[in-house]
Amino acid sequence: MSGCGPRGPAGVATTVAREWADGRADSVAVDFGTMLVGRFPVIGSVEPSMVTQEIRVELNWSFSRPIASENRGRYFMTATASARPKINAPGLPPKAYDISAKYELTVDTQRGRVVGYQMAMDGLIIEDRSAFLGAE
Repeated sequence: MSGCGPRGPAGVATTVAREWADGRADSVAVDFGTMLVGRFPVIGSVEPSMVTQEIRVELNWSFSRPIASENRGRYFMTATASARPKINAPGLPPKAYDISAKYELTVDTQRGRVVGYQMAMDGLIIEDRSAFLGAE
């Protein structure tokens, strides 16, 4: 398995953050769906499970480099969830959206888990990109 990724505590932190993200994918999709309906009420006419499913299929994660904290074995990193769902509301042309959120994580590499996280509200992006549907 040599060459498969970073080694040492920073590599462990990244692995733990990825596992945390995998475990949160369904709840993030639900949260993103709620935020989309809040910003674009027309989506409310679509079955919520269909919106959530479309977001879940399109959900991707990216991760910052781990930064060591002063506490031994703890690292800070940012996990960014993003999706580009296409939503078909009854009686309306297809719509497309960009949505992303940043989560500030505290990872304990000795315990092998995320011990704290918070959504960074300044990292929240929700945009209608329907005008670009034909260009993709």
